[in-house]
Amino acid sequence: MSNITLLFPNARRCLIKVSPNTFLSQAVEDACLKHGFDLDDYIAHNQKKVIDLGLPYRLSGLHNNALLELSSSGREKNFKAEVALQLENGQRQSHSFNIFCSLREVINHFASLFQEDLGSQINDEFPSCMYMNKRYSANELETLSLSDIGISGGRCLIRAEEAKKRQNFSNEYKKTFIENKERARIEGESFKKLQEESEQAEEEKRLLAVQAEPMQTEQIAEVDNAPIFNRGRIPTPPPTSTNSTWSFDQPFNSSAPTELPGTRREEENRITVLRGLIQQIDNSLGIGGSSDIVELLAENGRMSVSQIASASSAMQTSESTEQTFVDPCDRVPIYFDKSKVEQSTNEEDESMEVETDEFFDVSVSDVKRRQRELREEVQNQSQRALVPKSFVDKKNKELKLIAYKHTVVRYVLGNYVVQANFLSAEPVIRLFTFFQSLLSTKCKFNLNFALNDPVEQSETKNLVEANVAPKATIYVKFKSDVSIEQTLAFNTIRAVCTSEADSIGGEWLSANSIYQPFKGALLPEERPAIPKRSADYENQHQPPAKSQGPKWLKFK
Repeated sequence: MSNITLLFPNARRCLIKVSPNTFLSQAVEDACLKHGFDLDDYIAHNQKKVIDLGLPYRLSGLHNNALLELSSSGREKNFKAEVALQLENGQRQSHSFNIFCSLREVINHFASLFQEDLGSQINDEFPSCMYMNKRYSANELETLSLSDIGISGGRCLIRAEEAKKRQNFSNEYKKTFIENKERARIEGESFKKLQEESEQAEEEKRLLAVQAEPMQTEQIAEVDNAPIFNRGRIPTPPPTSTNSTWSFDQPFNSSAPTELPGTRREEENRITVLRGLIQQIDNSLGIGGSSDIVELLAENGRMSVSQIASASSAMQTSESTEQTFVDPCDRVPIYFDKSKVEQSTNEEDESMEVETDEFFDVSVSDVKRRQRELREEVQNQSQRALVPKSFVDKKNKELKLIAYKHTVVRYVLGNYVVQANFLSAEPVIRLFTFFQSLLSTKCKFNLNFALNDPVEQSETKNLVEANVAPKATIYVKFKSDVSIEQTLAFNTIRAVCTSEADSIGGEWLSANSIYQPFKGALLPEERPAIPKRSADYENQHQPPAKSQGPKWLKFK
């Protein structure tokens, strides 16, 4: 189905659904009657082209979702159409008819012109006509008019034909009727047979049920006469102690009572507690510090689960609260103008030479380097250790803090950039306090990364945890309209050029080392290199040379 949008003179729109063989006049006329318009007073055009509504949709040249505009025709109503009738032998006559004339009247009129009987049935032939590849015959000639088949004016051609009836139509009908009757008789007999078989099966089931009733009564009597089951014969389990204390000196293979669901759940809880204990002891030994759990085990030699839980919770709280920060360093605040930097970079870009095509070619070394990177990535994914992600993140933060000791931060304020030095172990709040000290007046502001990612104003996180280390560019956004020249205290900051600012930042970052992340992969152990043997030793202990002859041939 295709759609056509009809635009009426009152600017209303109506959506019409048409099929390829639908006449446009029929579809448009139905829409006009709904909105109170007479189609005879209007013409339809699409993109300044008048559309013949007497054509079907597939021959009209309209695309899907086309717009048809109705406009006043501006001419008198003309209900005349010139119709030409063509016979099978090629003869043709034309005459003007009213579009409301029936097809029977048109055929009878042309019968007088051709002096032939075109409207009556002769033997097995009956009159019919073809218009737009559609046949009209029998009662349709009486009921349909020229306007009903899509003729609204102009000139058109109708072909007259004499269709022949099938002579064996009645014989086939009689034959089909007899076959259907015979089929109905056979189906009725089979249905009766199936019904009798089902009734017989139900009767057999009923007889079997009657015969089985005495056997069921005998079984019920035997069950009633059976001795009563003595529940006292079941051995009662020994009472279990409700004390929740548990120690390492308890024997592992001791005789235990039957496990109940509650005791099984307690054992699972104990196992999880012990696993957490082992992990905490490993972490404390890896860090090199002392642990309360280790001290308790060293003093007493054993400890209960409650003591383990209290010690582990104390350890977790101490780890969470223990956060050491270093004292602030010398900031060395400097600033430079970004607009001058852009001018210098533009001059450098103009002076730079254009890269040749060889620079963009992929060489063998590039492919080998990429292959080596992919192999390392696959090895890291396949040899990954069974460690939690939190442990890997914590380990990487520690490695970052060791590698990135110094941090350089640049504050961007319009065309001005302020640079300062920080220690990576300092809290994030010092980024805000330092910039507040540079302002001559108190005003509220926010610090954001690129793409308006805000910097969290935290007192517990350091610069590594906030992803600021080893260097970062932070954009300052004031909450009120202020002038940067009046707000920023330039007298407390030294003005430098871009190259000098880069050298100062590079000198501060030179104390950092290369960061190698902890991937959590089980890498193969390095084997010691086997020393090469001397040539004399190899000659002395070489196996005898093999003969060139076959094995079955032996010389005596």
